[in-house]
Amino acid sequence: MAEQNDAYKPVVPAIVSQIYYREGNYDGLIGYASNALKSTPLPQNADEIQMLLGDAYYQKERYKEAAENFDKFAASRKGKIEPALQYKIGFANYKMGDFKGAIASLKNVAVRRDSLGQNAAYHLGLSYVQANQKQQAVTAFEAARQATFDKNIAENATLKLGQVQYELGNLPEVIAVLRDFRKKFPAPAIRRRSTICWRPAFWPPPTTRRPWRTSKASTTAARS
Repeated sequence: MAEQNDAYKPVVPAIVSQIYYREGNYDGLIGYASNALKSTPLPQNADEIQMLLGDAYYQKERYKEAAENFDKFAASRKGKIEPALQYKIGFANYKMGDFKGAIASLKNVAVRRDSLGQNAAYHLGLSYVQANQKQQAVTAFEAARQATFDKNIAENATLKLGQVQYELGNLPEVIAVLRDFRKKFPAPAIRRRSTICWRPAFWPPPTTRRPWRTSKASTTAARS
């Protein structure tokens, strides 16, 4: 076998790791690459193996291990990594509850004018919300909802934008967002959902409304 031949032994781990990755055999890749990276000396292209190992953990939704391996790969490249990997690092941090780390990674990707940038902007907004930086979240959600690459992301970002604006007490902005939401996403089920959550932005509490307005309010108020 090539792996037992001293001339080929250093290059085999990277090749085998690529094969596991292309086959989608993430469990096999995790087992093989983890052992390969423990060898002394390290195999050739150890940084590439580290990246593939991190992505295998990412695909398995084991975000802690994914982030650890991605960080090691990024360190080997002195932080010069592809935007797609930068996004994965940010998303992994978000899923682990490391919102500061998520913000640091995602904000560099969110400026892109493509679907990756739109997705990054949305999760950047979610991270800002969790970090209680709601004004920054408004900016991120606004960018995500204005992009046209992924309609589902735009829809969710619009809902989140309205929610954050309401929490900030910006009721005129809530009304404007809701009107835009209904215009762009007119599906009945979505309208019903927005009606429940955003009701306080448009109507006083039920005990303060006159009875004749109750039925009308229940069908026309907005939710998120």
